[in-house]
Amino acid sequence: MKQKLVIVTLVFAMLPLFAFAQTPMPQAFTGTWKITRAVIGPWADPERPMDIGDEKERLMGQTITFKPKAVVGLKHLGCNAKPHYEIRPNDAPNMLFQGALEGTEYVTKIHADAADLARGLGMTTPTIPTLAGACEEIEFHMVQSDQLMFGLNNHVYYLERVK
Repeated sequence: MKQKLVIVTLVFAMLPLFAFAQTPMPQAFTGTWKITRAVIGPWADPERPMDIGDEKERLMGQTITFKPKAVVGLKHLGCNAKPHYEIRPNDAPNMLFQGALEGTEYVTKIHADAADLARGLGMTTPTIPTLAGACEEIEFHMVQSDQLMFGLNNHVYYLERVK
């Protein structure tokens, strides 16, 4: 009996450690989002277009739901059932799309400014929150409270919150 009591006590004592093993999902990202449009990323060289086949058409209208402990939808993009969310609350334009607005060969060639490119994509504030860790290497940038964007294969996809 004492052995069972010790085991139960140890289990309950360790529960707080597991509670902090994963960054909590912020309310701002929680919910269902629908892909509504896509544009060619400003970092993409128009002289060397990327063949994405019917990817854009396949993604249009697809939904993804961010839950505190799960991601539902878009499995073909590497979204998984048990995410390890990383929230970056203040991403500047040069950090969006894994640095593509600043560090690609084409952006350097045309002498583009990351902040100008970000404004062209809808960014209206100096920094925006980013959700990483939900889908492999895909990062979701919150342009507005009801709009996210992510980059994939030289395209920027926009998601609108489903109400």
